[in-house]
Amino acid sequence: MTRFRRGLDLLAGAGRRVPAGLLVLFVAVAVPLAAQPLRWTAIGSRGGGIANLATAAGGAGIVWAGWGFSGLGLWRSLDGGASWVPAALADPQSYYAAATDPVDPLVVYAEGANGLAKTIDGGATWTVINPTPVGAFAIAPSAPATLYLASEKKNQPVVLRSDDRGATWQRLPPLPPPTQALYELDVDPVDPNRIYALGYYVFDILSYPTFLRSTDGGKSWISVDLQDFAFKLQIDGRAPWVVYRLHEQGPMRSHDYGATWEPATAGLPAHVTFSDMVLDPATRTLLLAGLSGSLSRPLGQVWRSADGGTSWTKLSERSSAIQPLALDRTLPGRVYAGANDVGLLVSVDSGQHWQVANAGFVPLGAYEVAFDPRTPRTLYEVTEITGLDFYFLDTQIARSQDGGATWERWTPYDENGPLSQVGGLAIDPFAAGSLYISAPWPAHSVDGGKTWRSLNSLPAGFEIESGILVDPLHAGTLFLAGHLNDRDVVLRSADGGTSWATVLDRGESASFAGTLFADPTSPGVLLAGGRGGFWRSVNGGQTWTFKSLGAFAGDQWAFSLQTDSSHDLYAWLVPAGPDLHTLYRSADQGATWTAIDGGLPADIQINDFVADPQGTALYAGTSDGVYLSQDGGAHWAAANQGLVSSYVNRLALDPTRGGTLYAATLDDLYVSSLPANFCMPSDAVLCLAGGRFAARVHWSLTDGTAGDAHAAALTDGSGSFGFWSPRNVELTLKMIDGRDSNHHFWLFGAVLTDVAYTLTVTEMATGLQRTYRNPRGRFANFADTDAFDVAGTASAGAASLSLPASIPPVVSASTSGCAPAADTLCLARSRFAVRVDWSLPGAGVTPAVALPLVRNTGAFWFFSPQLPELVVKVFDGRSRNGHFWVFLSGLSSVAYSVTVTDTVTGARKRYDHPAGALAAVEDTSF
Repeated sequence: MTRFRRGLDLLAGAGRRVPAGLLVLFVAVAVPLAAQPLRWTAIGSRGGGIANLATAAGGAGIVWAGWGFSGLGLWRSLDGGASWVPAALADPQSYYAAATDPVDPLVVYAEGANGLAKTIDGGATWTVINPTPVGAFAIAPSAPATLYLASEKKNQPVVLRSDDRGATWQRLPPLPPPTQALYELDVDPVDPNRIYALGYYVFDILSYPTFLRSTDGGKSWISVDLQDFAFKLQIDGRAPWVVYRLHEQGPMRSHDYGATWEPATAGLPAHVTFSDMVLDPATRTLLLAGLSGSLSRPLGQVWRSADGGTSWTKLSERSSAIQPLALDRTLPGRVYAGANDVGLLVSVDSGQHWQVANAGFVPLGAYEVAFDPRTPRTLYEVTEITGLDFYFLDTQIARSQDGGATWERWTPYDENGPLSQVGGLAIDPFAAGSLYISAPWPAHSVDGGKTWRSLNSLPAGFEIESGILVDPLHAGTLFLAGHLNDRDVVLRSADGGTSWATVLDRGESASFAGTLFADPTSPGVLLAGGRGGFWRSVNGGQTWTFKSLGAFAGDQWAFSLQTDSSHDLYAWLVPAGPDLHTLYRSADQGATWTAIDGGLPADIQINDFVADPQGTALYAGTSDGVYLSQDGGAHWAAANQGLVSSYVNRLALDPTRGGTLYAATLDDLYVSSLPANFCMPSDAVLCLAGGRFAARVHWSLTDGTAGDAHAAALTDGSGSFGFWSPRNVELTLKMIDGRDSNHHFWLFGAVLTDVAYTLTVTEMATGLQRTYRNPRGRFANFADTDAFDVAGTASAGAASLSLPASIPPVVSASTSGCAPAADTLCLARSRFAVRVDWSLPGAGVTPAVALPLVRNTGAFWFFSPQLPELVVKVFDGRSRNGHFWVFLSGLSSVAYSVTVTDTVTGARKRYDHPAGALAAVEDTSF
């Protein structure tokens, strides 16, 4: 018994049959199965900026959260905030608040620009019950079928009422002037016809508050003058004549249904700005959320009053704004609070102590990511959240000291105010917790982003167009690129940003100032992007030399520059046009360049580019995810497994944790371990043995025509190559892990051509290669069981294996129609029917299972769908010699017979293959 047979018997088991029914399943999944080299996991900080919280009556722990007008929609938790999922609404971004039924926990109303939607099954399905854009909405607590909805039309408020849970609506009489819009509606807990409303009107471009109340269900209204804008009402259910309203300075109280008001602020500090108020109907306890502190150190606070606002006690304080508040309607003492830094807080003791509850919560878009090289596992991200007014986005800086498991987040301020639109986050390698940002002006933090100091001593008229570059060799030395007096320049500071001087004038100004880059492979080498090339300094920026990218660059700018472990230089150019390339590589420090973006989709936008300084891999962050190349940019493949957002803003390699890549996307921050020389499948690369090996084929004709073959994976261990067309299969490969037998991987090749070709197989872990060359005119299969041993050592030299001559066919005649089946291939436009029977010694004959590949080619497997054993091709050669041509190429030493039937003429040929050898058949006279 040969070693080929021994290996197959070990893998398959003698005489074991595979049910033919598996054919359908296998065909359905006959796609490339090579493992993804990057597997992304979301680790970014969870969302803040919640505008609305609502809890369900009778449903302990059911919480709904809305993000106001930020476009993040509604989210739901069924476990008191421990985990969250988005609401399954159509166009969910248009809904910004939820209102829960006072009796039924499964009934919820979603308020939004698309109208009022309702669910009666806890959020599984939704129905729009009123398409009117919602300005305010309220449910009568004592009569849940009664609903009130306020909208605005042509600067006039419109109030609608429903008494059948939204099935029908009636329009109420117009509100008294001058009210132009309503933003709050509240219904008396006892009387469904007593309504309160907060609104405003505009006079001479200024807005003024209005307060209205109705005692007849909205048929008529009474207007009460207010001095300040109020944004929350609470009504005492046990004494409904007691009404509270909240404005920024604190609550006001009324004992006559809102006719007159008095302050309820005794004991509250004057410097706190209050944002929300809730009233516990059981204990009649008031809770307030407020914000104090300075712009650079905001403090979120929670206050409590147990006597209707006569006295107050501060319960808690944290370094983040708190808003809104909500009481659990079923669990006494359980309170929820929105927190800008973590998303959501939960208290089980009426607000005295809080814990974070944001697992699965809405993530934040990540715009920058950077690492502190002096404190391993410490990373920073720049995010944006909805601000307290729910219209504008606040930029925040988040820090994690445990690799992204937990986060703390701050809105950056310096002495000049908030640092909005933060860009160019850079980490100082000389001091832990030392950070720089470059937009809207340079600023420096020495405490990990909590507090900032302006470095805005730039030359008058300078406009920043790059992130700060921190000199990796000299502490306190910084570089900035931008525009000064209509010229592109680079500035240098030798005193930590206190003063700046021009060290490079790059000429007239353009839209792109390019990047600044310190070459980690060459100490002291700095690079600055320019028009048509780049500037290079070998002495820390004191002097610079221009390097052209050649005539192909035109007016493009070297927007980003990178180097790899081989000192190869990479340039990312912008703007890219229809006939312009984006990525280039130079192996001679910029003397000559080669475009390397040919394998990337033509319609994507490259936003960031990283060359692994420790290896050869290249990574591109694009508008369509992350793309990876492991051959210097010759071939690219998408690597987006687990990546929810397709728009990547920034890529970064962790310098303290080798082999870790981060992607900042519009939806979240992601991390992935890098593939250690992992095979990336592409049109020209076939990955075998689970990605451990990469196979490429180059073919050539006598007229000089040549090219790379088109790869197509069949299973995790097999695939095929088409030479001049992907539909014209000429070579099929199978790789078996035979280490249990002889400590090697085994490679089998089934050949369907006599064209000259070279097959190269690379073991990705070691970089070692095995080359197989087939000369023109040779038609032979091969089997190599000694090429790669268990330790990864490739056999020396190239292989060209000779095989026995083709076995003569046995001709017979019969007539039958071709019908595709589990054991039948229909080839050559379904004219020919092909069946294969195989057998092992001492066992009966077993039909092989057919696997269609392309129109004129198919395969058969014997033991497992993962191991094709024979490839068959029928070619119409009548225009050349009046016959059809049959090619058989085996990947197995098992005995088998191939029967090929011409269903038009009835002619039949059988090709018998004895056990013990591989064989290839070329019959050009069928």
